[in-house]
Amino acid sequence: MNFAGLMYLKVGIESDYYLVWFRKASQSRVMQIRQDQKHRRKPDYLELWEDVRYDVAKPWNDAEVNFVLRLNQIIKESIFRKLRERQLLNEELLSLNNELEMFTYTLSHDLKNPLSILKMGIQFLQQHSEDIDLSKTNKWYQNFSRSVSNIEDIINNMVQLSQHRASVLDKEPLPMAYTLQRIFQENKTLYNTPDCQSYFGQLLPIWGEKSAVYQIFTNLIVNAIKYSAQSDKPTIKIESTNQEDMTYYRIKDNGIGIPEEHLPHIYEMFSRADNVSGIPGTGIGLSLVKRVMERLGGTIEIESTVGLGTTVHLYFPIVAPFPDHMLND
Repeated sequence: MNFAGLMYLKVGIESDYYLVWFRKASQSRVMQIRQDQKHRRKPDYLELWEDVRYDVAKPWNDAEVNFVLRLNQIIKESIFRKLRERQLLNEELLSLNNELEMFTYTLSHDLKNPLSILKMGIQFLQQHSEDIDLSKTNKWYQNFSRSVSNIEDIINNMVQLSQHRASVLDKEPLPMAYTLQRIFQENKTLYNTPDCQSYFGQLLPIWGEKSAVYQIFTNLIVNAIKYSAQSDKPTIKIESTNQEDMTYYRIKDNGIGIPEEHLPHIYEMFSRADNVSGIPGTGIGLSLVKRVMERLGGTIEIESTVGLGTTVHLYFPIVAPFPDHMLND
């Protein structure tokens, strides 16, 4: 407002605050002139006097007005910056909360498998403590040891994920043949599906983090076993090839399949298709798998047809040549 004595600036998104400048009032003397009332018939007679005026201030000049306009711009930028910082903070808090939920769900979901193996083995040994031979006892003890190691690896992996949420996981070359066959046999026993058959093609090594890779394949193989158990001849095929700079794995089952309308939602937390009633599950396995694959720099693709089964495609980046002994296995 460019008038003498007062200038104000509206501050805030909704102009609910004001900055006001007051210029000190001064007095001025003004010479007044008029016709002398005593000599009206003589127009040459003029009356002169000095008039004193108060509450008068010097008008605001362009420099002062530009200063206020610039101040207005700085305040607006500061307000928007603070709003953005608050928005980012809220997003970060939401992300941390989601990460905590994911941490909890992952532990509760992926620890079930090794814990169930421990529980099943302990029950078996208790029931057959008098007639079981030493070789079977040692075999169960080996399973216990592996299950405990898997539990430790899963926990350590989740701690690493939570501490380095924006970074990729450290990788090492991992042989896969024994690991995948063991995962299949353990879960075949755990889910009581003796008729489920496996076909293992070439099982190439991959670059990955041990516990993360275990989580990926355990979730996928468990899904394949559970959702193909109702088939006449449940079969799971696992094979791999090298494709340029990727190690490609395919896991195929002949289970109930996923309805086409549900395929776009398979990676959503707690999402389950409407044809899985009666089959235990939480709907978080594929969400966890996708998340861990992305942290490994890989990708996952799934195709499925109701009644014909599901095929999972996994692509693991090859970051360096594999040791010769892994390629010769």
